[in-house]
Amino acid sequence: MQYSLALDQSIENIQKIFQKFQLDSFEFMCLKAIVFFRADKTLQQAEIIENLQDQAQIALAQYTQIHHPTRYKFSFFFK
Repeated sequence: MQYSLALDQSIENIQKIFQKFQLDSFEFMCLKAIVFFRADKTLQQAEIIENLQDQAQIALAQYTQIHHPTRYKFSFFFK
């Protein structure tokens, strides 16, 4: 029961953050890919997974520069 409440609160916090950033569907997809493609160094294909994550980060950065040039929503990812 306690675990479920903590999970619900975490999901609610994430939703608030996404609402604050006013993500469109492409930005949301890129963020999901960045989170999903976290490479565990013990995986046999960790380099491939890291490349996929890098590609998602680059796509997000390029998209943001083109569609929101005065807003740097995701600059914290690229520091």
